[in-house]
Amino acid sequence: MSASPPTGWGGGPSGSTPWGGGGSLFADNLTLVSAVAVRENVCRLTFNTPVALTGVLDPHDASSRYRYSVVPVAGTVGMDGLPSRPVTAVQAVLADVIGSEGTMVDVTMDRGFSPFPAQYRITVNNLVGEDGAPLDATQASYVFYGVQRERVPNQPQKAAMTKDLANPFDAASAVAVNPNQLVLGAFAVDDTGDLAFDEGLATLKKRIARRLFTRKGGFSYMPDYGVGLLDDVKKLGTQSVKAGIKTRCETQVALEPEIRKVKVVLDTSTPFIARLTILGKTIKGAGLKLEQVFNISTGS
Repeated sequence: MSASPPTGWGGGPSGSTPWGGGGSLFADNLTLVSAVAVRENVCRLTFNTPVALTGVLDPHDASSRYRYSVVPVAGTVGMDGLPSRPVTAVQAVLADVIGSEGTMVDVTMDRGFSPFPAQYRITVNNLVGEDGAPLDATQASYVFYGVQRERVPNQPQKAAMTKDLANPFDAASAVAVNPNQLVLGAFAVDDTGDLAFDEGLATLKKRIARRLFTRKGGFSYMPDYGVGLLDDVKKLGTQSVKAGIKTRCETQVALEPEIRKVKVVLDTSTPFIARLTILGKTIKGAGLKLEQVFNISTGS
């Protein structure tokens, strides 16, 4: 009497091994769950389990740029009206996301993506899970939208983005820093009691005023810095004196890195009074006006 042939390798149709049990063939494998552009040149990948990222560029190291291929989706166009531009992966690191526990990888590109709604397909290869689980080749690709940071238009009040300790030299600057402490020529404090700061055009105007009143050579390490307006007080208001003041002011103000164009107007129509007006334009297109009044003798 012959024995019955075996009907399987275990409890399922093909046994209780990975070939049976009624489950998916790739149930425990590493799979790519999602991809999203988190910055204009960074795509964040999310996997179902932590990936092996050793940093030594072994054949399965997730930090290797060769494990990622990014191609534009044919026919997609960004908001700029141009086709999706090509990008190439250059770096991959674990994403600094609380609770991700190694399941997220940030892939940095060599340039920015095209803006939304341009699309890209990223495909990973030869990756393994931290536990050695192989990559499910059927779940190794994902399509995502490109992004681009917002381009903020120029604003006159932010034309010069430098920042400095506040040291008001006129009433308008003092009010802007702290209307409750109208002190000129001294460091101001803010409403918290700490040293106050100014920025933008206020800082630029302050530096221009400093140039106007600093005697040339007043700083040993900057021998060509300064106009020296105080030296012109009470001098004869001859045409040569006025022309010299105007020329020195324009030359010095033009040396400020934020200034693209400058014009100086010197009005001596009022006896004993000279009104100096600085008119300028910054490299970002913002207008600038600064006035200083000082005494000057009349003369022929």
